[in-house]
Amino acid sequence: MQRLLFEKSIDLNHHLTELISINVDDHLAYSQEEKGMRATGELEISGEYLKNISRERFNDTLSLDIFAPEDRLDKNEEFYLEISDFDYRIQSGNLSVEVTVLCHGIQESDEKRVEIVEEEEDQDEQALIAQLKEMIEPDPHKDALKAAIEEELIRQEEESAVTEEEVIEPEPDQASQVLEVKESEPVAEPVFESERPDQVAEKMSEPEKIIRDDYIDVEDLFDDDQDAYVIYRIYVVSPGDTYASIAMRYGLDADRLAHYHHEAPLVAHQLLLIPDER
Repeated sequence: MQRLLFEKSIDLNHHLTELISINVDDHLAYSQEEKGMRATGELEISGEYLKNISRERFNDTLSLDIFAPEDRLDKNEEFYLEISDFDYRIQSGNLSVEVTVLCHGIQESDEKRVEIVEEEEDQDEQALIAQLKEMIEPDPHKDALKAAIEEELIRQEEESAVTEEEVIEPEPDQASQVLEVKESEPVAEPVFESERPDQVAEKMSEPEKIIRDDYIDVEDLFDDDQDAYVIYRIYVVSPGDTYASIAMRYGLDADRLAHYHHEAPLVAHQLLLIPDER
């Protein structure tokens, strides 16, 4: 049995003063494939909260696409997912929900943790994030991953540098390439990076590994469980954003964040790497 932890941040425009009720339900389908079993569907998170003195409802979903390869399946147990437990935290008027899912029929390994942050629904931006993550292969050195991300950020900034009077329409072939990742909805694949052996030894006691994104395709959650991973958060810059406003959002020092990006000016729709403060 494999235990998965999913954490999703739900944006309620900072209006949440008190949570009245919360419920998590699963809507999943299972299919047998040539090389294993697949579970697809969503977890539905719903409930009521107080907005000042009025009662409001919220409803959000977490899309899942989990593939269990044949060599990880337990022949003595049926493959299925079960919601084991869930918890929540109120953070600055918004809601953060953690759901524990038991994956039955899978050989036991270290627990995995997945975090989803709800951003504005923009398919083009989400597709660009997915495309960027697919281009970066796992690398044992943090500097190599950082350089690859920064190079892509510079390319995106140059492409978006158009005047207010001139709008550049994408070529048909280019548009199809951007949306090629998932036509049905924006998908962001987890980005992992292997660490050096000494770092692995220090962190193997940590129970949780975190991935941020709007949609989770955890086909590779069952890869080599001897590796340890770290996460780089990527933020899509909105019009009017500053280093100070972004730093406040993630609890960072604004000067450190600006220095990390060489004081480069922020451009709307730019992909900004968020450093880890630990």
